[in-house]
Amino acid sequence: MRHLSLLLIVSFGFSSFIQWEEEKQLTHWPEDWGVYSPKIVCSGDTVYIVFYTQIPDNYEVYFLSSFDAGLTWSDLMVISPYDTQGSILPYIAAVGCTVHVVWMDEGLTTYAGIPVYRRSRDGGRSWDSIIRLSPPPLGLYYGPPGEIAIGPGDTVITQAFLEKSYGPTWRYGSIRFSSDGGTTWSDTILGPTWLGQPSHCYLRYNSGRLHAVHIEYPGVWWEIGYNFTTDLGHNWSDTLLLSPYDSIHSFRPAFNSDRRSNLYAVWCDYKFSPYPWTGDIFFAKSTNNGDTWSDYQMLTNLHRAHGNEIFVVGDTVYVVYEDARDHTPHDTFEIYFRVSTDQGQTWFDEERLTILGDHSAYDPDIAVSKDWVYVVWADDRNLIRDLFFKRGYIGVG
Repeated sequence: MRHLSLLLIVSFGFSSFIQWEEEKQLTHWPEDWGVYSPKIVCSGDTVYIVFYTQIPDNYEVYFLSSFDAGLTWSDLMVISPYDTQGSILPYIAAVGCTVHVVWMDEGLTTYAGIPVYRRSRDGGRSWDSIIRLSPPPLGLYYGPPGEIAIGPGDTVITQAFLEKSYGPTWRYGSIRFSSDGGTTWSDTILGPTWLGQPSHCYLRYNSGRLHAVHIEYPGVWWEIGYNFTTDLGHNWSDTLLLSPYDSIHSFRPAFNSDRRSNLYAVWCDYKFSPYPWTGDIFFAKSTNNGDTWSDYQMLTNLHRAHGNEIFVVGDTVYVVYEDARDHTPHDTFEIYFRVSTDQGQTWFDEERLTILGDHSAYDPDIAVSKDWVYVVWADDRNLIRDLFFKRGYIGVG
């Protein structure tokens, strides 16, 4: 059992070395449209974004790219079938010019939908045909896919949940992988229940293990759990709780790793919050490929934070999150950022990246190259949810 202690983050007491530029609006949608769940990845100065958009009577998945570190952007491209059925909840990964995207297509089954996969091998200029991932076992149907993990060689890994299509609802997790870069895919590998929470389960491959950080249900309350597998999902380790079990929910985990067997997790927790829908951002790390984890630490203490994402390059840890501190008691959210250059031992002060007043920002995501930090989000400053992008130059810390 983990030690139930609380370590407050040591702060430098001044702003970070990141030189932020003014944000850019990347969509200009008409009334009744909207951007949801933007995801960003980069490979050097090449940056890729996917998101899904609500259009009249439908949802579609859009893609755009930049080949000059976010200075200029391609035209928007619809990569889902533009039809009367919905395409939602995309996830993206990239290795060089090869881009992997999965999403949920609601038009391929009479139940909740089916995970589909699409690949570009030229940086998103053209796309291979859509692949329907393996059909569910008899009597089950799929829910949305989740994070894409890149394994050894050309291995591509994703997960989804499956539910019983009749009688009492049973939920399973599942893994599918491709060992040839996305051309062919394995059959469904059933896994633990927690694996069946794609929006609450993050996968990363590091040092011979596929790692998962996820919401766990050790009792009535949600907590954050960790597991790993060495055989691509056939067998999983016992669950280790990163957040101690108490009577307050933990939620919205995010997870990343470096190349030296160091793992980093963040999540939200209501445990010290007097507010009903916001809490604080918590952080924990492992320096031995997941065998043991540090005690949790707090990155915020005003109890108004919500969603968060994390990215790691070398010893530097970058975190973005939604926070409503500037508009209490109203739940209108801004995007905040925090960075550590020593693997999370000490942190620069929090930085506010948006100034939206009575409007809100949602769903931030982050990617980092050698010279730039890239942040993407949706906000409703124009009374609809448009896509916004901001980059910061990484100066000398």
